[in-house]
Amino acid sequence: MEICWFCDHYTQPIYLYKEGKDLYGETTSRYVERTELLKDAIGEGKVTLRIFNVSVDDDGQYHCFFRDGDFSEENITEVKVTGEMDPSEVCLHL
Repeated sequence: MEICWFCDHYTQPIYLYKEGKDLYGETTSRYVERTELLKDAIGEGKVTLRIFNVSVDDDGQYHCFFRDGDFSEENITEVKVTGEMDPSEVCLHL
């Protein structure tokens, strides 16, 4: 299984999960230690990425690619950050 999240500001993924492992070394450094894949719901078909310490720089489109064997799916989520948030985290869903 492979799950990859991209933000439209970057060419590198902001989060990458492959073969049961979080691959932080292959992601955009700005998101390292700021993202968490909520793995408990993957079996139900839900792919959720949590981003911590959200700022206005996180505004934009987020693309999620999911692949498991021959099955794949893609989704785009728009995040609008208009100011300071409390708590400063957001969850993105596929």
